[in-house]
Amino acid sequence: MTETVEKEYALYSKAYFLMFVWLLPAILLIMSAVFFYVAVTHPGPGSPPVVVSAFPIALAAWFLWLYARMPQRIVRHADGRIEFVGPFQRLVLMPREIISIRPDRGHIGFLVLKHEAGTLRFLNQFNGFHELLSYLESVNPAVELHGC
Repeated sequence: MTETVEKEYALYSKAYFLMFVWLLPAILLIMSAVFFYVAVTHPGPGSPPVVVSAFPIALAAWFLWLYARMPQRIVRHADGRIEFVGPFQRLVLMPREIISIRPDRGHIGFLVLKHEAGTLRFLNQFNGFHELLSYLESVNPAVELHGC
């Protein structure tokens, strides 16, 4: 069975996505390795405790959990399905399952899509995203669009 893609929306610039998903966690893991090395090889009153290296690891894991689930592209299929594709998550929704799309509070440039099974955060930088919003509003008049 072949799938028909009616329209595909890609990020305008992948720079922010790459920064949040790969660069920041990598920097945090390198910092953690340096803290761990210094704490183990130079023990004493001036060196950081070994536990300090756990903080950047936890922060990197949080970044990965939060941002690696964000979609890099959105695919609208001919049968009406809307697919959000990211490096670690693929979410397929029917338009009737989408409740609202609104800006993320406290995070400029991010949107939150609320659907029947949960929420999805993504960057507000998709080419032609206004077309997707128009389509969504035409097939699901109950959807709430705020600040899009």
